[in-house]
Amino acid sequence: MQDHWTFRNPKPIRPIRELDEMRRRFEEEFARPFVRAVWEHIPEEEKGWAPAIDVFKQGDNFIVKTELPGVKQEDIDVSIVEGSLVIKGAKKADPVVKNEDYERNEIEYGPFYRTIGLPSSVDTAKIAAAVKDGVLTITLNCVAAAKPQKVVIKSES
Repeated sequence: MQDHWTFRNPKPIRPIRELDEMRRRFEEEFARPFVRAVWEHIPEEEKGWAPAIDVFKQGDNFIVKTELPGVKQEDIDVSIVEGSLVIKGAKKADPVVKNEDYERNEIEYGPFYRTIGLPSSVDTAKIAAAVKDGVLTITLNCVAAAKPQKVVIKSES
């Protein structure tokens, strides 16, 4: 039994010309200028790609691991800015390969920037960073939490 909804020679469905024109005009007059305006207000150091990170606690330390395969150590900058850990740098493309020679280009290149808010318990004077096998590991020491202290109230009588 053949389904009566089956068509023998279906014609391709094409969008109506007016709708296609409306979409094109929307992109030209609103979407592109809006995206461009937003992009221009993003600080230069935040443009680019963002490497994957893991943040976890290990004993009295916070550990931050960042995947940076292909990034040279001298192209990485780690700093503390206003209570945040800032990891930035650049991954440089192979200068031998030209853009027009790529058949497929999925690897991210260019500047990267990540910022992670730090808890107040982190001792910003004791931070260690190391790169091994394309992974940047940052160890942030935590200061011992202050124990509550009982205050004795004296009477003045």
